[in-house]
Amino acid sequence: ASLTGHEMSAIYIQDLLAVDTFIPRKVQGGMAGECAMENAVGMAAMVKADRLQMQVIARELSARLQTEVVVVSSFGRTPAP
Repeated sequence: ASLTGHEMSAIYIQDLLAVDTFIPRKVQGGMAGECAMENAVGMAAMVKADRLQMQVIARELSARLQTEVVVVSSFGRTPAP
């Protein structure tokens, strides 16, 4: 609610998904561009919001987590318009 400027009572999470997975990470100091698989967690929350609100949240998450955050459509296949 603090990221969107809305009241807490106006924010509803419809669904939450967390996935325990692996991601390739470049080995520091490697000579041949080696990669190692590291644990990662993917998280998604379905909330009723417009795209502008989601972009604000994505920017804040990206800054806090120091990683890319992408807003996608409700089906997760293409970027939201």
